[in-house]
Amino acid sequence: MNDLTTTAPDPERARELYDAVDTELKVLAGLKDGDERARLRADVLRRCSPLARHIARCYCGRGESYDDLYRVAYLGLIDAVDSFEPVRDGTFLCFAVPTIMAETRRYLRGRDWSRRVPQRLERIARRLDPTIDALHRRLSRMPTASEIAAELDVDVGEVTQAMLTIRPGHQSRNGTQRKDSR
Repeated sequence: MNDLTTTAPDPERARELYDAVDTELKVLAGLKDGDERARLRADVLRRCSPLARHIARCYCGRGESYDDLYRVAYLGLIDAVDSFEPVRDGTFLCFAVPTIMAETRRYLRGRDWSRRVPQRLERIARRLDPTIDALHRRLSRMPTASEIAAELDVDVGEVTQAMLTIRPGHQSRNGTQRKDSR
């Protein structure tokens, strides 16, 4: 069987290979669980894995390793193969590309969210140093979190969370690195 993992085929050759995948997926849709279905599914996944590799490469340079992106894109490919319905979805390629891209974007969004600080906390964090310095001069001692919160007119919990965001090497929302000011 021809495989897309060799050299990059011309567009006509790629179309022929994916047309063959469409045919295999139609057969796959009619099979019950069993060895033949598992073998055919594995063959489709193997033949379409270059598509997942290509999409993973498109998302490189966003702070994630290619290997992680490929794994996520491959999971998207598995989802596309398992949920594809030839009668409803048209050609597999037209169904698989958005499915794989959506899975990859979802992964990147989830990873970004865990690293990003909400804007409100970031605004509070930017105001912390000047406020702490002013209170330190006025009180002749380091201010408490309650005093800082009162000065900034925010909740003590928000001050505490904002203080936790200020650490060496912390990545701010705009991508610049914050420096430790102490």
